[in-house]
Amino acid sequence: MADLKETLGDLNRDSFVPLLSKLIGESKYVQNNPPDLIPQEDRVVNHVLDALRPFSTTTGGGPLILNHVAYFPGRGNLIVQYPGTVPGKILSFVGCHMDVVTANPNDWDFDPFSLSIEGDKLKGRGTTDCLGHVALVTELMRKLGQTKPKLKSTVVAVFIANEENSAISGVGVDALVKDGLLDNLKQGPLFWVDTADKQPCVGTGGMIPWKLHVTGKLFHSGLAHKVNITVTDRERGKGKGFEIPNPISMADLKETLGDLNRDSFVPLLSKLIGESKYVQNNPPDLIPQEDRVVNHVLDALRPFSTTTGGGPLILNHVAYFPGRGNLIVQYPGTVPGKILSFVGCHMDVVTANPNDWDFDPFSLSIEGDKLKGRGTTDCLGHVALVTELMRKLGQTKPKLKSTVVAVFIANEENSAISGVGVDALVKDGLLDNLKQGPLFWVDTADKQPCVGTGGMIPWKLHVTGKLFHSGLAHKAINPLELAMEALKEIQLRFYRDFPPHPQEQVYGFATPSTMKPTQWSYPGGGINQIPGECTISGDVRLTPFYNVKNVMEKLQEYVDDINKNIEKIESRGPVSKYVLPDENLRGSLTLTFDEASSGVACDLNSRGFHVLCKATEEVVGHVKPYSITGTLPLIRDLKDEGFDVQTCGYGLMATYHAKNEYCLFTDMSQGYGVFVSIISQLED
Repeated sequence: MADLKETLGDLNRDSFVPLLSKLIGESKYVQNNPPDLIPQEDRVVNHVLDALRPFSTTTGGGPLILNHVAYFPGRGNLIVQYPGTVPGKILSFVGCHMDVVTANPNDWDFDPFSLSIEGDKLKGRGTTDCLGHVALVTELMRKLGQTKPKLKSTVVAVFIANEENSAISGVGVDALVKDGLLDNLKQGPLFWVDTADKQPCVGTGGMIPWKLHVTGKLFHSGLAHKVNITVTDRERGKGKGFEIPNPISMADLKETLGDLNRDSFVPLLSKLIGESKYVQNNPPDLIPQEDRVVNHVLDALRPFSTTTGGGPLILNHVAYFPGRGNLIVQYPGTVPGKILSFVGCHMDVVTANPNDWDFDPFSLSIEGDKLKGRGTTDCLGHVALVTELMRKLGQTKPKLKSTVVAVFIANEENSAISGVGVDALVKDGLLDNLKQGPLFWVDTADKQPCVGTGGMIPWKLHVTGKLFHSGLAHKAINPLELAMEALKEIQLRFYRDFPPHPQEQVYGFATPSTMKPTQWSYPGGGINQIPGECTISGDVRLTPFYNVKNVMEKLQEYVDDINKNIEKIESRGPVSKYVLPDENLRGSLTLTFDEASSGVACDLNSRGFHVLCKATEEVVGHVKPYSITGTLPLIRDLKDEGFDVQTCGYGLMATYHAKNEYCLFTDMSQGYGVFVSIISQLED
């Protein structure tokens, strides 16, 4: 043994380090996390071949037999053999894999994709796992090929592809075994070179990669109670209502304005839904172009406007950003200062993924009474409805005491960009005259007055742990587990401190205040890697009887307390922990908020409220005002500005912000009747 040791000598740093430097330089390109990152192991193979070819049968310079085996382009394995003298006597070094787990340079103290040298430390992605071993075994085989010792045993090295992720099979050692290319290694010991800490590893764990797919029901986060709603739910509760004064006759006006004309309404709605793809509001990716909708409304109303001289309608197209207009339409009355308005019909929509729908969301589908497409309920259906009302007023020219105003707005679905819609109109004083009469915000659903909405506090909980191999969970702080347990504790404290409020029953809120997660993200990585961080995002939906600022302060208190007592948070399993004392590491939580908004409780004593209730009972057949923790921050702003705001809507709550959205023509027709009744009552 002494002679062989003398022949092979020690590991040559001057040879090993330059080779390792080349391999670490390829680590960026051999990260294994499909489908985003598919390693190209041949980039490593090429460096190994460059080191070994001079001592191989390929060049005639030595005894090494090189076999480059690739099952996918660019994704090779390399079998290197140093022949011995005794047939069947063999040993092998296998498992040196040429792919690595992912690395985010922003999380590292040095560049993970180039070798850094600090005395004895060789730093970079793959130095431990497993490009360091690739370089090590390459150096061994190079020295064998160079010195040519006469050995009884054949020595084989197998450098493999695709060890870090099993999502793609038939690439690495599994394919080599299947093809019998490693069968001869069964005749002797096989040393798998892919563990750590210099000691024999005599046992490893099995691995069951799992995915827990949880199916719920997609819905608006402010309507969390609606996860199992059916359309028939909206008919429940008949009989319980408010005391309504005897209705005033509306025969003359009703005869003049008639019913909603399906032959006019449906073609207009079809045009609007045809624009829904272009008015999705999710910046920065999707910036709606509301003027595409404005143009159709203008086409319908211009023939009856002062613009053409064909009627009394006054049209005011107001845009603060190119292509993103609002439209104010006025039908003048005879009594100065007597006014009512229909506001809130917004011309943007939430996003829709056609792959998730049973029909094309961006074109109108008609199925009897059902009118289907993105925006039919929220809120292009209302845009078409109010347009038809204003068109009929302009066409028939009834003599009214009240001025009737319709305001079609931009940018309701997302507040990331401000100064576009009703906020800008209010700031510029363009709606000040509407304070003189009731303002009906037309953007809810189910044909009943909505008298209360919730505030919203968007939050993000960023959780920091310690990244490590999932097979060595005792050396990690699992941020996913910490996030789940911490969030549970935060929610328990929230519901303790903000229980159902007595006023919620008075206003008929469907749910109390809620705090829940809606999104989960982490930086990515292999399934066998515990990540170093993750983020849970969600919102608080707060009934208007609690103060938004107080709630935000409480949430921060919860997080601060949990951080101080992180070791007391319940862990999961015998090795799960959130503190590593030997490394002086603690898991931690960071809570941040996006822009919050307050809810609103409408004035139940206002003229506008009683008129809306009476009209609803008259046309729909019953009245049952309700409240939801869906958020309409714009109406809170209007109420704070002194407007008498009441809310209503004639789509379906069951399809609000949901896939396969639709409304019913009969509901929209009843909405038209309610508006006619409101106008008639306010003539008194």
